[in-house]
Amino acid sequence: MTKILLMTSTIAPAVGAFLLRHNDPHKRLEDYREAMSFYVSLLQADIVDQLVYADNSGHDLAALRQIALEAGVLDRCEFISFHTPAVADVSRYYLEINLLNEAIARSQFLAQDDVDIWKVTGRYLIPNAARIIQRAPAADLYINCRNRPEWTIDFFIVRFTKAVFRTLLFARIEEFRTIRTGEDILRERIDAFRDPDLKIIPRFNETPRVVGTRGYDGARYEGPKGFAKYLLRSWSNKLLPQVWI
Repeated sequence: MTKILLMTSTIAPAVGAFLLRHNDPHKRLEDYREAMSFYVSLLQADIVDQLVYADNSGHDLAALRQIALEAGVLDRCEFISFHTPAVADVSRYYLEINLLNEAIARSQFLAQDDVDIWKVTGRYLIPNAARIIQRAPAADLYINCRNRPEWTIDFFIVRFTKAVFRTLLFARIEEFRTIRTGEDILRERIDAFRDPDLKIIPRFNETPRVVGTRGYDGARYEGPKGFAKYLLRSWSNKLLPQVWI
């Protein structure tokens, strides 16, 4: 199965985007450039086979393409840029899942029948992404759910097949057209999902670490508080795997 890293991107968000403080296109582009420089290393190390970069703000992607060229992996990368009309007061999941749908429809790499899609939020670095991918068990959906201190999911890195995307993520997309938290909607779907032909593993065996600027409030994930959370979750995952922190 071909492993494809799919980086989602909104370099120039619409003016007044819902719950988005980190909205300066120049600063966001620098985030994406930094992340691209990191993720091409997964191609160089053959952790993934191909990379698709998809931006839904119609921005020029020449700066990202140049990074792939200089890394010697341009032939294994695909860059897709299109513009999604602004939609007021909707969960970011509505926008992101529509972005994923467009990427799958437009991508030549993702048109392959047998693909394993590793989606990452393109502005974030996941320093232990290689280990997460290498240790991942076989599944149609591999996602990190957490029950404490809140009942939620991590969607900044997730693996899925196109079958799961159609039946679980993109299905009933209009339910995400709301100001209700998208994490809650998707977690409900995951907990209730029953399909004998599709395997869901709702907990990572490797705790993801995040580096980057959070969109809704502009805070950095990797500060002292964020690193302490990562250490707590990582050790809990090893010592008390039944406790989903």
